[in-house]
Amino acid sequence: MSHVDIARVSQIIREVALAEVMSRWQKLEASDVSYKSIDGKAGVGGPVTVADMAAEAALERQLTALLPGSRVVGEEGVAADPSRLDLFRSDGPIWVLDPIDGTRAYAKGKPEFDMMVALVVGGVPVAGWIYHPVSGAMYVGERGSGVVFETSDGAAEKVRVAPPRDLAAMNGLIRLSWPKDDPRRELEAKTSRFASLTEPRSSGRNYARILRGEVHFLMNFTPHPWDHLSGFFLLSELGHVYARADGTPYHPADGRAAILTAPTPALWSQVRDTLFDGGNVPC
Repeated sequence: MSHVDIARVSQIIREVALAEVMSRWQKLEASDVSYKSIDGKAGVGGPVTVADMAAEAALERQLTALLPGSRVVGEEGVAADPSRLDLFRSDGPIWVLDPIDGTRAYAKGKPEFDMMVALVVGGVPVAGWIYHPVSGAMYVGERGSGVVFETSDGAAEKVRVAPPRDLAAMNGLIRLSWPKDDPRRELEAKTSRFASLTEPRSSGRNYARILRGEVHFLMNFTPHPWDHLSGFFLLSELGHVYARADGTPYHPADGRAAILTAPTPALWSQVRDTLFDGGNVPC
């Protein structure tokens, strides 16, 4: 992988969180929150705050200085210029940034938000960070070194999560609330095959739950790389697998959804086949 000081990246994330995110948390004015455009329609998308914009700009400035020649694909940057996604087709190092994952919660003054950073080379993540600014807890990993959980007081421990024995012991995250005419509604009838199927939260909170061993698989129907690459990488360091649910590899440039993560290849296949009858995958 491209050489980078992993500890320094962690420090940068914490510093930016303090300066740009926590300094504004629970202090936003109405004018500090706007809404993104979708298909050319202004103000109909998700919220974005001045903290999102400031944090992404600060992370971009500092991370590209830390790793010369690197580029950035960030949620807010892509909203302004979708062509930034084409950077994933290059071989150079790319920082993938979600400056505030869970902006709705952040804007409401709630603590369920994270900062997510991944380093990608040739379309493949090689390092990842998920930081919860309110608690000061961070998951961080580098290719081949596993995952470390760091607390706000500087304590650190290796993350180890044993895979469940079978489907009946698995807790899963998958969105079940679709319109009645959507075939994914049929998933509701399959909850008895698992220990539980529950609605996912924001991406950072979802991946933190898996890293803690509370849930075991996650089915995503959104492909945004800033939502997933850090989580995918950290889980892969624990032996988990991820791929599009039709069996093809996930690549951050292709823009296709229906991405499944599970603890082992065998469990991945069992979960996919149970949820989608071995092939009826909504992509």
